Amino acid sequence: MAKKSDKKQKGKKGSGKNRELTFTQKVKRFFGNLKNELKLVVWPDRKEVKQTTAVVLLVVAATVVLVFIIDSLMVGILKLTGFESAPSNSQLNPPAQTRRIETSAEEEAFIFEAPADVQEI
Repeated sequence: MAKKSDKKQKGKKGSGKNRELTFTQKVKRFFGNLKNELKLVVWPDRKEVKQTTAVVLLVVAATVVLVFIIDSLMVGILKLTGFESAPSNSQLNPPAQTRRIETSAEEEAFIFEAPADVQEI
């Protein structure tokens, strides 16, 4: 036979841990838990923040200097070996000679720039 406490819980709709929370209740619970967790955080004092910031800035500055030195060395080595400057894009791919091909009205009459070595159909 069912116990009295079971009958009481069955009579209450949505009671206990099985009850679904609404969106607003979930949001309120989230921010309440967030506030409690932030109270537990041990925040650094001003002196410690200044020290760690100085360390980060020094490491970044040292990295910049190191990269600059390595880059300068590599450029110097490339100049010594004859790779002083890379050819420009216009030297690598000279513009092809083109000629205009006009299509007929049935072919939607558009103008097409074709390389000089392409023959008309």
